[in-house]
Amino acid sequence: RALEDIGYQASVYDTSLFISRRLETSLIIYVDDLLIAGSPENVEWTIKELQSRFTLRETDIKDFLGIDITYDKEEGRMEISLETYIRKFLKKHQMENCNPAKTPSSKSYIFKPAEQPYFGGFEFRSILGGLLWISKLRPDINFAVNCLCKVAHRPGEDAYIGAKRVMKYLAGTADRKIIYRR
Repeated sequence: RALEDIGYQASVYDTSLFISRRLETSLIIYVDDLLIAGSPENVEWTIKELQSRFTLRETDIKDFLGIDITYDKEEGRMEISLETYIRKFLKKHQMENCNPAKTPSSKSYIFKPAEQPYFGGFEFRSILGGLLWISKLRPDINFAVNCLCKVAHRPGEDAYIGAKRVMKYLAGTADRKIIYRR
């Protein structure tokens, strides 16, 4: 409601995106994180309006939803990566010291649902959830993650080995980033 009061409208495509056509400014909200994009004057105006209604803590954008963001205004260069998220993810699943793999999958990357799950389905789905999030910015793992998703309901030993292969690949490529230039 507060955003509507200051001229923002919810996007019909994404419930976390709000747009002000008058200000030519966009705003993304996810739980308690807020990202505003627009001209400096309009961003400042929006912040002041929101601060009159809510308690806000303003920070430089370095991390948003696990995405590392580096911006060099002089060079007109922005880099985004998931290195910090990937390192935490690997540590959570005790893969931080694994030997890296050169590719995220092998030639024969077809899995069949197991008669009996090889190990806890919850653990496999936890790994899969992390891999799905990472694949949003890392299209190089999309195929492998998609293949693993097909057996999420009954993962076998081969699927578990496949998931570990993707994690080993990420261990060796965690520092990869996307670079945007003006």
